[in-house]
Amino acid sequence: MHLDSPEEVIELVTQELDKTTSSRENRLSAVRALPSVGKVLGAVDVREKLIPLVLSIAPAEEDEVQFAIAEILENYVPVVGGGEYAHLILKILEAMCTAEETVVRDRTAKAFSKVVTEMQWSAESSTICLEILSNLSKGAWFTEKVLASNMYAAVYLK
Repeated sequence: MHLDSPEEVIELVTQELDKTTSSRENRLSAVRALPSVGKVLGAVDVREKLIPLVLSIAPAEEDEVQFAIAEILENYVPVVGGGEYAHLILKILEAMCTAEETVVRDRTAKAFSKVVTEMQWSAESSTICLEILSNLSKGAWFTEKVLASNMYAAVYLK
């Protein structure tokens, strides 16, 4: 299949990530292909099209797929255009911070910490980052508070 436009690439990724029509194995393959997809699309289309797509599917995904998303996003800062745009990745990770499975939450916290270390600290990015930590710290569940405490060190070093 030859894809001629970013819209066609996004459409294919959307189909592969669709939980209702695609198997878990296909969704995992699509997630693992996100770095290559990002290179094909370029940073602007990643920020404007791919990040919102992943943000829309990540919270409702199965544990294994969420784990893979966190694993991929940990190294995704260059793909979104560098540290200036790293806060966009944090929004996806935030959506997975309350996952039921401990390994997903731990992997998400690790990815969050790595992204924060690569993030350029601006008014927008610091606000987003600190809001995420604040929301988790005030969470109703003990697990959210523990997760926030694991993530504070990376932010403190910034």
